[in-house]
Amino acid sequence: MKLHINHKKILGDLYTPIEIYLKLRDKFSNSFLLENSSNHSRENSCSYICFDPMMSYIVTADTTTVQTLENTTTHTTADINVLDQLQLFIKEIKVENANHYDYLKAGIYGYTSYDSIPLVHDIQFKATDTSIPLMQYHFFKYVIVYDHYKNEMHLVEYTRTGEESQLNKIHAYLNTNSITPYPFKTVDAPKTPYTDEEFLEIIKKEKSTAIEEMYSS
Repeated sequence: MKLHINHKKILGDLYTPIEIYLKLRDKFSNSFLLENSSNHSRENSCSYICFDPMMSYIVTADTTTVQTLENTTTHTTADINVLDQLQLFIKEIKVENANHYDYLKAGIYGYTSYDSIPLVHDIQFKATDTSIPLMQYHFFKYVIVYDHYKNEMHLVEYTRTGEESQLNKIHAYLNTNSITPYPFKTVDAPKTPYTDEEFLEIIKKEKSTAIEEMYSS
C-alpha cells in the first residue's frame, strides 16, 4: 500500500522544537525530538519532531518486533541479522510523492544504541539493563521539520488512500498552551558495569577491529 504526503509550511518564529515536543508528547505516543545544534549554515539546519508511528522496528536482547501497515511479526533476535531485517523493514515503506520533499530524507527516525554492538560484531558486554530497546526505528505519521536557517516549519503527514488529512488540527494544537510540567528525582547513585580500565580496554579492542576491517575491505 502506497502512502501520500500532505504538507503545510508555516513561519517558525513563534515556536521552538522543545516547546513543540513538550506539547505533543502527552497526546501522541513514541514522540521523538531530534534537535539540531546549529542554525548558522544551510546544511543540516533542521530539527525533527516525529509522532504517532505507523510502522515500527524494535529490537530487544530477546525479541525483534516488526510492525508494518499490514501486520506485526516477532522474531527471536539471536536467530536473525538485525541489520538485514532493518533493510527489509525500510523496503516495506512506499510513498508516492516523497521526491518532492528533500528535507524528509528517508522518513525513518530512531536510534541504534551502544549496547547493540554485540548484535553486529563479535564482542560481548557485561549484562546491563535491557528495559530500553537496543534498536528502535519508526516510520511516523507526522513529522514536523523545523528549518532553523530559514526560520520556517514544515508540517508533514502521511495518509493512506481516501484518508482525510488532519494537518489543520495539528497546526491548531500547536497554538495551544497545553504544556504539562512533570517533577522528577534521582532514585539511585550513578553506576557503570565497567571499571575505567575495563572500558579503556574495550575501546582499544574496538579500534584494532576497526583498523583490521578497514584494511581488509
